[in-house]
Amino acid sequence: FHLPAHLSLSAFQSFHRALKPKGRALVQFAVLNEMTPTYLFKQLTYMSAYKLLKPIRTALGKQSFYVTVARHSDQEIRDIAERTGFRVLNADDGYYLFEKV
Repeated sequence: FHLPAHLSLSAFQSFHRALKPKGRALVQFAVLNEMTPTYLFKQLTYMSAYKLLKPIRTALGKQSFYVTVARHSDQEIRDIAERTGFRVLNADDGYYLFEKV
């Protein structure tokens, strides 16, 4: 899910070209509907730690950067699959198993 959202469709077209008929792909997504209090707390903790530790890493000569996460709704993920010749076999906790049709 670190792929920018605008490249998701072309990535799935590449998966489709690479797979044989009935080939499968397991892809993890950051699903929009996971915005629970637990998830938001985890994000707040991560960003706070990142901000606090960045000066220390810089002082040690280490580089750090924040990685953005593309978020899709379940329906968007299913639309991408359908538009690129896949069907969803299973979806669980952000992991989607696709099969080339």
